[in-house]
Amino acid sequence: VLRFKGICAMQGHPEQFIVQGIHMVFDGHLGPMWRKDQKRSSRLVFICRKLRLKDIEGLFLACLSPISEAPVGIGAKKEK
Repeated sequence: VLRFKGICAMQGHPEQFIVQGIHMVFDGHLGPMWRKDQKRSSRLVFICRKLRLKDIEGLFLACLSPISEAPVGIGAKKEK
């Protein structure tokens, strides 16, 4: 992983959780409150080399709460 960043909706927390990292160094902190009219969802973006989506997909799905407000979906977008 060269770089990643994202916003996570964490069960039981009214704030967004902001994550980012470069190589093996990463950080996370609480961000702004979710607005009442805002749909809570998590989104992570990875910039990487030689990493297959299926290799990490199960690890992320294992971290999801069994009672999740956010829809589950994992997809990959390849740049040319």
